[in-house]
Amino acid sequence: YRLAKIAAAVAILAFAAWYAVGYFSVPNVRIIDGTLMMSDGRQMTSGSKVPDESELTAAQLTSAIFSDGSKISIAQDTRISLQPARFSNRTVQLSDGNIQCEVARQKAGQSFRVLTPAGEIKAVGTKFSVDSRSSKNSDSASRNELKFIHPLEVGVKEDGVSASRQDSVVTVKVQEGAVLVINRYGSQNRLTAGQTAVLRSGISVIDVFGGK
Repeated sequence: YRLAKIAAAVAILAFAAWYAVGYFSVPNVRIIDGTLMMSDGRQMTSGSKVPDESELTAAQLTSAIFSDGSKISIAQDTRISLQPARFSNRTVQLSDGNIQCEVARQKAGQSFRVLTPAGEIKAVGTKFSVDSRSSKNSDSASRNELKFIHPLEVGVKEDGVSASRQDSVVTVKVQEGAVLVINRYGSQNRLTAGQTAVLRSGISVIDVFGGK
């Protein structure tokens, strides 16, 4: 009985340590080439570590690499942010623009996520692109309204959410492997190489094209 109690205590401590490491860890991402601009005007160039939860805009085509070898290519004028890595899941917030992702094979229970105004994309080892666009033409308005979606908001219906999010259209194209796309209504589809999905933040249906 005493040994069982000790074993249980050790298991609880081990879980607590694992939880703390996963919860407080942040994505380790460095710029390979190009330039990212922070909202305060500061520039980050090749070799710079990308800060988490900061709104970043690509001043030009920019490439960055995660600690696990996953890479993202960020098109000019694209706005992104990195979210804290809960349990080592790597998360990119894409507000507007286009990114190309080459995801290294993830360990069991981990994934690479892209959050968008219309939903999220999950991958465990693949190559795909995500394009997020808003029909709003006013940059000053959409910059604030489309700012960052908290991960807990993904899958929540649009009730009470600003109209600009309802105008968002996200296109996901898979070049290699497979990804799971989930919109803000909870609908989901598994995409394989050659398939394209279109998510609209005001529509519950995900359109899928290509493939067999």
